[in-house]
Amino acid sequence: MMNFLMRAGDWLKGAMLGTLAGAVAGTGVGWVLAWNRISLYGDLATCWRNCGPHVFIPLWMGTVIGFAARLERDSFFGHILTAAAGVGAGLLAPAAFMHVFGRPYPVSGFAAMPNVLPLLLLFCGGLAAFLWRFTVDRLID
Repeated sequence: MMNFLMRAGDWLKGAMLGTLAGAVAGTGVGWVLAWNRISLYGDLATCWRNCGPHVFIPLWMGTVIGFAARLERDSFFGHILTAAAGVGAGLLAPAAFMHVFGRPYPVSGFAAMPNVLPLLLLFCGGLAAFLWRFTVDRLID
């Protein structure tokens, strides 16, 4: 029983660390992608309202991928599960954005064409999951 509890504690520690690392990486990517639209000046009360819409989708995807990468560590199924989580996070990102902010994600340009944004998010989620699984997730332990 003690061995099970130690393994469960190690997994929980890794899952929390992976989730937090994914959230930090996603926030960093969102800040880099929208650096000219994010205003860090002002008080902390308006920080999420000003910066949140610009960093939400990478933050969401990074958090989901960071958690999913820790579920099944050393197997081929773990790679498939992480990729599926990245693709799913990409597909559900606009719905999660609308749930959190109460309005649809503002899209313009090429991404505003029909079905382009979901396909871009699907591809970016899968690619991010692949990169996360074979780089950062290997360093966490």
